[in-house]
Amino acid sequence: MRYVSVLASIVCASSIACVDDGKEETGDLASADAIAGTPSIEILGTSGDGLSVPRDLEFHPDRPEELWVVNQETDGMVILFEPGTGTQTSEDRVDSFAEHFMEEVSSLAFGVTDDTVDDHPISTFGTCQESRNTYNDQAPPNDFMGPALWPGDLDLFAEVHQTGLGSHIDMLHSSPMCVGMAHDARNKYWVFDGQNGVLTWYDFQVPHGYGEDDHSDGMIRRYVDVALNRVPDVPGHIAVDDAGLLYIANTGEGQLLVVDPRNAVEGDAIPLLFEPLEEYTEYVGASVATLGDGLD
Repeated sequence: MRYVSVLASIVCASSIACVDDGKEETGDLASADAIAGTPSIEILGTSGDGLSVPRDLEFHPDRPEELWVVNQETDGMVILFEPGTGTQTSEDRVDSFAEHFMEEVSSLAFGVTDDTVDDHPISTFGTCQESRNTYNDQAPPNDFMGPALWPGDLDLFAEVHQTGLGSHIDMLHSSPMCVGMAHDARNKYWVFDGQNGVLTWYDFQVPHGYGEDDHSDGMIRRYVDVALNRVPDVPGHIAVDDAGLLYIANTGEGQLLVVDPRNAVEGDAIPLLFEPLEEYTEYVGASVATLGDGLD
């Protein structure tokens, strides 16, 4: 149990957090009682459900009876309905244009539940891809790859526009080999950019919609003080707490980082590479602390 107190000391010493007010709230470290004992493990899904190199999973925020799991091997999604119950079922979905928009998918993060595309209300989620964009080995890698935005509705995802750029509703292209993703706010996401080795923030702003490719309102910020090192085929998860602090599995360095991006300021502009954007800049001055080191 000493690890709990050690982590608490490191966090508070970093000045990023924390003062214990005695109340239970998001971000509190687990008590010794909470982590004691033997965990219970139950297998909820197998290859029989379509799982093939599952890399990330989240419950749908609007429909908590749905567990969505991204499949790296198939560039797709397995959705488990009523997992762990006697009525559990599953669906295996692959968008017809997943060879680009979800190639080698590594990460999943649900976004808002009240967006609008083509005048219809939708929920959304983002994916990130551990790929340099080869269209499933049909072309040499060109690094035209980054996070994609999707509808989180069952009648839309991998169902609509299957002959015209698929069901994705936006994509930005400056983070190949991405291994981690977390939702920030609205259509804003944090990603672990494995190719460039840096924490990166994306804002899709207004989704371009089905069958479109106008990314000119996209915003990208690279937090250059937050150097990251990926391990191939290993998730580099990111979590965001209610205070806006980021917790990042920096797998290549065996570290767990906590990042406060709120005091970072705009730095130099970055030359555009693939497409016009509203913003592409460096941000400097983010606070970074190491919560754990030498981790496997």
